[in-house]
Amino acid sequence: MSKLALAANILTCSPRWHLINAKRVPVGRVAQKAAHLILGKHKPIYHPALDIGDCVVVINSNLVGFCGKKWKEKKYYKHSGYPGGLQVWTAEQLHEKKPTELIRKAVWGMLPSNALRYKMMKRLFIFIDDKHPFEQNIDSKVHLEQKANATYSPKIVKAKLANLSWDDINEDGSIF
Repeated sequence: MSKLALAANILTCSPRWHLINAKRVPVGRVAQKAAHLILGKHKPIYHPALDIGDCVVVINSNLVGFCGKKWKEKKYYKHSGYPGGLQVWTAEQLHEKKPTELIRKAVWGMLPSNALRYKMMKRLFIFIDDKHPFEQNIDSKVHLEQKANATYSPKIVKAKLANLSWDDINEDGSIF
């Protein structure tokens, strides 16, 4: 094998870093793009038995969206293995408890269920806000379209609108 072909092979197989901003984007769209990059399907040398995917950093996972009534109707299940050990959470409850888990579970479900899945998930990094320690590693930023009818992160209003002052209202008219 020539040195040029070897260098080209090493450069194609080396993982790149991608940044996905999940702000105001549906969970499925973020997970689909992240799984596609983690699998390495965008590379010309893709093969299902090889682990040649890239690293993906997802930011703003607390501002992710769902369409329709999915915040209240979508259920996530976990079972301990013991009788009566079933735990059920809605998307809203899971998001309040751990905002990164919605994206993690969606990407987990989109990866192939084989021995490489655990290794591939180690290349997924999810952060609640836009601060992350991988700023120097990022090679490309992935732009995802926002969905017009998506309802975004559930916010619990603890104050009535009549009790709010003008200082509490943001420039865009929102109160959060």
